[in-house]
Amino acid sequence: MRPTSTAHTSDTRPTSIANTSDNPEAFARHVGRLRRAFQRELGRKPTLVQSTLMKRAALLTALAEAAAVSDKITPNDLVRVDNKAERARAEMYAAFNREREALPA
Repeated sequence: MRPTSTAHTSDTRPTSIANTSDNPEAFARHVGRLRRAFQRELGRKPTLVQSTLMKRAALLTALAEAAAVSDKITPNDLVRVDNKAERARAEMYAAFNREREALPA
């Protein structure tokens, strides 16, 4: 018999972000995976500023993903954290592009 509740259960959540608030090590691993993915998009060793922007974007993206599957967050707060994550990624990609444009051909 199916549960009558529409709330997510722990077995239906994606494994990469499931229960990250209860498991800080899993959350840290997920942030690390996101950061490495961003660095692969850059294609080389990041500058200090780029590295900082990647860490910030990875952390906020992981927080937004965890919030999206949490039943403890309000929709308004979910929108706020998701928008922060999107702005962090946009700032990071802008920094990647600025440096590419500044390099001599």
